[in-house]
Amino acid sequence: MQKTSNFFIVLTNTCNLKCKHCYDFKSNLNMTDSLLNKVEDYIIDSINNNQDENEFCINYVGGEITLYNQTRLISSIKKIKERCKSKTIRFLSQSNLSTDLSDTSLEFFKLLDEIGTSYDPLIRFTSYNQKIKWIENIRKIQSLGVPIRLTITLTKQCIETLNPETLLDFMLALNIKILEFNRYFPTLSDTVFTNVLPKNDKVRDWTYSLFIQYLKIKKACDFSCVNLDCLIDSFEGNYNWEHGRTCTLDNETFSPNGDISTCMLMQKKPIYNLLRNEKLNNKEDILKEEQNIPDLCKQCKYLKYCKGDCQRCIFDETGCTTAYKIYDYLEEMQKLKS
Repeated sequence: MQKTSNFFIVLTNTCNLKCKHCYDFKSNLNMTDSLLNKVEDYIIDSINNNQDENEFCINYVGGEITLYNQTRLISSIKKIKERCKSKTIRFLSQSNLSTDLSDTSLEFFKLLDEIGTSYDPLIRFTSYNQKIKWIENIRKIQSLGVPIRLTITLTKQCIETLNPETLLDFMLALNIKILEFNRYFPTLSDTVFTNVLPKNDKVRDWTYSLFIQYLKIKKACDFSCVNLDCLIDSFEGNYNWEHGRTCTLDNETFSPNGDISTCMLMQKKPIYNLLRNEKLNNKEDILKEEQNIPDLCKQCKYLKYCKGDCQRCIFDETGCTTAYKIYDYLEEMQKLKS
C-alpha cells in the first residue's frame, strides 16, 4: 500500500472566532506535549521508512493555531528537520490572523514554507478593526518572506456576494498569489447548516467564473489556485486529492485526543489511537469505501476526469458537485488546438 506523504497535526480545537459555517469539532481540547512527542516520532519514522517518496508535507492546524504553545511548535519543526535530514519536508500552517501576533508566533511563522489564512468577508469579520488587524498581520508575515495562501469556504453567502474577479483583484492588491477554496460539506456535522449551504449548481457556476478569471491572471503573473490546478491536472490524466480519490492513501490526520484518521474530513472515523495504542477502524476498509463510486456517477461522461469527486460530496436537486463546465471548456480548447 502507498505510504503517507501529507500529515495534518490538529493541535487545538479552540478558536477565537465563531464562524457560522464552521463545522470543526469545537471544544477546548488541546494536544498535550507528550502526545505531540508521540505524533512527531510517528511522523519521523513514517518519513524515514518511506523509500518511495522524498518529498513530504506537514501541516500544523487548529482551531486557531496561534492559541497553541508557539514555542513548542518551533521546537517541533526543528526536531523533525534534524531527524529527517535526507528528506525534503514542507511545513505549513493556517491562522485566521485576526488578533495581535506575538514575537514567538512570528518566529514560528518564519520557519514555515507557507501560511494559509481564511477570508469570509460577511461571516468571519464583524468589524473594520478586525479587517484592519488581518491586513496588518498579512503585511508582517510577508515581511518575513513567507508566502501566504488565501483560503475561502464556498458558503451560500460567499457565492452570492464575492465576485471572483473582485476576489482576485483583492488578492493581487495584497500581493497574495496562492488561492485555495473549500467546498462546504454538511455531512461532516451532526447539524446541516442549511442557512449557509449552497446549491451545487451555484457552486459550479461560481467555480467556472473563477476559472475563467484565473486563466487570465495566471498568464500575467505567478499566481496559483490549488483546486483549479488539480482540476486541470485531472483533465490531463494526472489525479490528485479528490480528483482520483487518493486522500486515504496520501494523508494522515492527528487529532488532540490521540486519534489518527486519514484526511481531515474523516476525523469522525479514526483508524488508530496513539494514546491507547488501539486499532479503531481498518484502513483498507476505508480505502474501499473511498473508491466506491456512486451509481449516479458510473454512466457520467465526466467520470474519467473527476473519478466521482470527493466521497464527502453529495448530490442535490441540481446535480453533482463536479465542476463539469470547466471540463467542457477544457475539451473545447483541446479541440481547437488539434
